[in-house]
Amino acid sequence: MARFFCFSLLILLVPLTSAFYINAKNSFILTSENFTQATTEHDYFVLFIEDPESHNKFLELWDEVGQVSQADDTSKHLKFGIVDCHKEEVLCQVNQIKNKIQLKFFGSHNNWKSVTSFLDSTIADVLREDELIQKFDQPGAKMFVLFKVIYCPYCKETMEEWVTVMDHFKNNPNIYVASIDCTRHRKHCDRFDALRYPRMRFIYNPPSSSQKVDKYEGDRSAADMIEFAQLSIKRYE
Repeated sequence: MARFFCFSLLILLVPLTSAFYINAKNSFILTSENFTQATTEHDYFVLFIEDPESHNKFLELWDEVGQVSQADDTSKHLKFGIVDCHKEEVLCQVNQIKNKIQLKFFGSHNNWKSVTSFLDSTIADVLREDELIQKFDQPGAKMFVLFKVIYCPYCKETMEEWVTVMDHFKNNPNIYVASIDCTRHRKHCDRFDALRYPRMRFIYNPPSSSQKVDKYEGDRSAADMIEFAQLSIKRYE
């Protein structure tokens, strides 16, 4: 029997719908027919969801997390699954699913720490990307953005410095610092001429004139990137 650990996300009650197709490219649809074999042969993080149509945004997020995991050394052997509890009522009852959305990990206790750490950071990154995309066209917004791809070793090295940059400006209301994965958001990267990786851009949307984009061409050290951002903030005061 598969060992598991779980945590739950509580969601308000919503009406049920009967016909909805889950479009998952990086997650496996699990049913009563394949669930036991799948979770026995592999480590699985499973999303149990009662009303997929009402929570389609969360499904998209879960599928993006599955995509990122394929390029992450600590989680590339982890699989992501989805169970539609509206269709698989018995399977969800057997697994003691009591909430509208609930996540459970099926696998080795030894992998639990690395998996949860990866999941926490990845979900946070994906949510921050969504917020960043909204700011790309927000009047008055100032952003310092790292454009990256998940398979680039230089991007991983730069991210270690970028975390320091993000932490430095986290309480500064005059700038929004974030990274965006060009594997998933190609059109936004093309828009800012980020054709090679990693690339950094300071972006400012003046309320009454055209968008300003400053390209960062310096060293990939936190100190140099912070200095560049500070100068850019002052330039557009």
